[in-house]
Amino acid sequence: MTVLQSILKILLFLIPPLLLTIAVEGALTFFIFRKVRYLYYVLLLNILTNPILNFVMLLYYSYIGMNYYYILLYALEVVVVIVEGLIFAKLTDIKIAKALLVSLVLNVGSYLFGLWVF
Repeated sequence: MTVLQSILKILLFLIPPLLLTIAVEGALTFFIFRKVRYLYYVLLLNILTNPILNFVMLLYYSYIGMNYYYILLYALEVVVVIVEGLIFAKLTDIKIAKALLVSLVLNVGSYLFGLWVF
């Protein structure tokens, strides 16, 4: 397998979860806030965090397997919730505690939807 084929294979692995996450979290964000601007922020935050999380998990699974996979996944999800919540608070007029709660709701929602779909 060439390097280009490997890169394309990785991209094909990363794109579906990103699109699914954007769709679910976007719908939840619009349901909660009804502000298009917030949809844009959620899109940007997910473009930042989702591929990184999924790439780390792909590397972990490829080299280590399922040993402690879910522990790492949940630890990284906590980091994502915190990072997205803090940035969302900075981008909006929402207080940090509420932004962290929103981030938690969005991420749990997209995670559960992903479990249901896949």
